[in-house]
Amino acid sequence: MQALIVVESWFGNAHSIAEHLTHGLGDLDVQASVMAVEDAPDVVDASYDLLLIGAPTHAGTLSTPESRQEVAESGGPNGTTGAREWIERGRHRRWGEGCGVYHP
Repeated sequence: MQALIVVESWFGNAHSIAEHLTHGLGDLDVQASVMAVEDAPDVVDASYDLLLIGAPTHAGTLSTPESRQEVAESGGPNGTTGAREWIERGRHRRWGEGCGVYHP
């Protein structure tokens, strides 16, 4: 079984969690790889059996262009895209009915 973990990570925390997940999944004989959301493909390869998405929260929800700009203005990194946009593009939905997406 193969898994892809797409992650939006500003300060490395979400990426670190994703890396830990690869080890846990490996214990279950799942080969997992981590990919930054800005590098994630428009169409997820059909060889993946599991797709996980990790992202920080801004004001209790996924980041937005506006919230990322606020982070940049306060001295944080300047991210141009996030998990919200990647999910909304919807080109990864080859899983159809079995796919669940949750974000507040």
